[in-house]
Amino acid sequence: MTPVPSAGLARIAVPTTLICGRHDPQVRLWVTQAASARYGCPPHVIENAADDPAFERPEAFPHALRTEIGTPLHRTPYDHSGNGQPITRRQ
Repeated sequence: MTPVPSAGLARIAVPTTLICGRHDPQVRLWVTQAASARYGCPPHVIENAADDPAFERPEAFPHALRTEIGTPLHRTPYDHSGNGQPITRRQ
């Protein structure tokens, strides 16, 4: 697996959550936690799952998605016109 370069991760400008399996043998939980701290992306850890939580815990993965999508956003709102620019308020 090729890691995503740090510069690419730093450019993500939308709210992001890291959904992972607690027992993933390739991306250990400490790696997820370090990425969470570095990039400000909260982790959502699925118990009793490894590297494919959607397959291993088919009932838990959609719950994780619904939980995270339903969480209020506390970051800069972005428009959805496709240009990826922050919404700015006019004075």
